[in-house]
Amino acid sequence: MSRLLLRCPLCGAQIESLEEEHVVRCAFCSSKLLASVRGGPPAYAFSPKLQEPQRIRTMLTEQLRREGTGPGGLSAVELTHLPFWRLQAVSYRWVFGSKSMGKPEPTDLFPPPSEKVRELVVRPLDHTMTASPGWGLGMETLGVRTQVLPLNPVAPGEIRESCLPVEVSRAEAMEALKQLARISPHPQGVSQEMVLESLVGVRLTLLFFPVWKGTVRVGEAQRHFFLDGLEGRLLGKSASEPPGLEHKGQSSQGLYLGELKLLPFRCPNCGWDLPFRPSSLLHLCPTCLRLWAGHKGGWRQVRYEVAAPPQGQAWEDLLWVPFWCMRCRFSDGKKTLQKASELRRLAPQATAPASGSAEEAPATLYVPAIRFPDPKVSMALAVKLTGAQPRVQISSFPSGPKINSAGASLPAQDAARMALPVLAGLVPFRNREILQWLGGVRAQVEQARVRFMPFSRKDVFWMELHTKATFPHNPRCADLADGKL
Repeated sequence: MSRLLLRCPLCGAQIESLEEEHVVRCAFCSSKLLASVRGGPPAYAFSPKLQEPQRIRTMLTEQLRREGTGPGGLSAVELTHLPFWRLQAVSYRWVFGSKSMGKPEPTDLFPPPSEKVRELVVRPLDHTMTASPGWGLGMETLGVRTQVLPLNPVAPGEIRESCLPVEVSRAEAMEALKQLARISPHPQGVSQEMVLESLVGVRLTLLFFPVWKGTVRVGEAQRHFFLDGLEGRLLGKSASEPPGLEHKGQSSQGLYLGELKLLPFRCPNCGWDLPFRPSSLLHLCPTCLRLWAGHKGGWRQVRYEVAAPPQGQAWEDLLWVPFWCMRCRFSDGKKTLQKASELRRLAPQATAPASGSAEEAPATLYVPAIRFPDPKVSMALAVKLTGAQPRVQISSFPSGPKINSAGASLPAQDAARMALPVLAGLVPFRNREILQWLGGVRAQVEQARVRFMPFSRKDVFWMELHTKATFPHNPRCADLADGKL
């Protein structure tokens, strides 16, 4: 989890926040601000701890003395930036196979019986790789620097003239992330038969690392020395200019980077304060009940719908949890699943609908927009509601009662990527024919819409009133932690 250094647009004070936070608070003027990105994905840079050229000259002079080279030929030192791709995602991997039901003994004539199993392995991925491999000093990764050192947002063109060209494309970086995801341990004791994996929360971010270069002339030849801009250690030396260094900024000119803007965190319609949940992407105004999201450096109103609670339930006594709902279609080219009734047959544990008319409704994928500390909780909720295909009455929040709603920190595109993992959690995994179909299936989803579902408190759980699906009451969940629920 990276730390970002921002600048308050109202008072100019420095704000330190986490990269996962979309709403920040200035410690100096107490202003609440929305971080909205305009353009492409944002880029970040490490602040060089060594910023004085004279100090760099002194360090290079000491290095030359140790090597027995006279320092008289040291020319001007220069600060450059090395680009790196940061590859981030969460891997949802369903492993289907068989597992022994007992421990084999040396005296056994036959191995113990086995059972068919299905296990979910969730693994966060966070790696870095050089985006300019041609420079040739062997710095292929940034290691743990991204987790322990603060980052500064980079405006488009800010360090373009002092940056090596980005030679690794976004598509190549994405392929590298997929290869990293394949290197994943499988559950212990499971004899693997089939694996279905999806990457959720994919983020490809450019990071710029500072490096000082000093050139020394020895007779007719030149030698180039490179120092780490953070630690001052010698990274390497070269008798010739590294490839691409004489073309700084040229191939980066066409790279489309985003710009991070900080906006006052108030409802654009009525001007009242919005619920302060730093990680949330969607913000429901408690006064005018409009739903807002940051969009292209500004605000965008988001349409939503509400699943009315069962009769007799008071709206203000419930917790309203946002879900991403989207019509879905699963097909392997021969067999297609696209109706609610077909999804129900995959999940026989689901309660039958009150009316048969719902059986002909299109299949709907339900993914909670809450980001729980345990990703398996999100998967369990998505599987339960998608398998149930609840028949609900679509309504809107009434004016007057106080609405307690949860936040939403899962983007719609990530919810769409969970379609296949949710399907894998629904299928009867002991049915070989269905598993073969699942191995070749592809998911098609329509545009996601936000639907608030009603939950009531039951002991240490929250229970959805239409499907009886539950999740633990967990104050560590940032989308729930506002002190009101």
